Amino acid sequence: MKLTLSSLLFVVAALALWLTLGLGQPIPRGNTDPQQQLISTYLDHAEMVRFDGTGRQQETLTVARAEQYANTNVSRLQNIMATSTSAAEHPWQLQAERGEYHHDTATLELHNNVIVDDLENGGRLVTDKLTVKPDLHLALTEAAVTLTSSDTVTTAVGMRANWDKQHVFLHQDVETHYAR
Repeated sequence: MKLTLSSLLFVVAALALWLTLGLGQPIPRGNTDPQQQLISTYLDHAEMVRFDGTGRQQETLTVARAEQYANTNVSRLQNIMATSTSAAEHPWQLQAERGEYHHDTATLELHNNVIVDDLENGGRLVTDKLTVKPDLHLALTEAAVTLTSSDTVTTAVGMRANWDKQHVFLHQDVETHYAR
């Protein structure tokens, strides 16, 4: 009887384990097309500097790694830091752990600890995801954002910023705390 009960418990435990492992979503296999997996270009520890017509430094972009895959219009970036010191704009600095640049739409999608600092006025924006459309002077997110200045901290969910017009529209759950 003891052996039968032990065997029965073993079978039940094995069945429970088999059912548990068999449930849920299948493990993704990834892209099996070899042409989609091939890196056509990569850069390690790269820095790009852009100058204006007078030779004055305008922008700097530094990445730990950039990868371009065959047959795609997307470049994947890691540990991004960009700085703009253009005379026509407020100087700013942007950081993110990861990003993707979509060449066909000229859109930069930043992820993981995105920080944008206003180097002139000391303001800071922090979020986990930010979509930047440089040609339209727009930055967008549906994620939580925190905007900090010298005397206020504003939080919200979702934002649309037009840096050409210096407008920031916060979507929902907006809350501001003022320093005393």
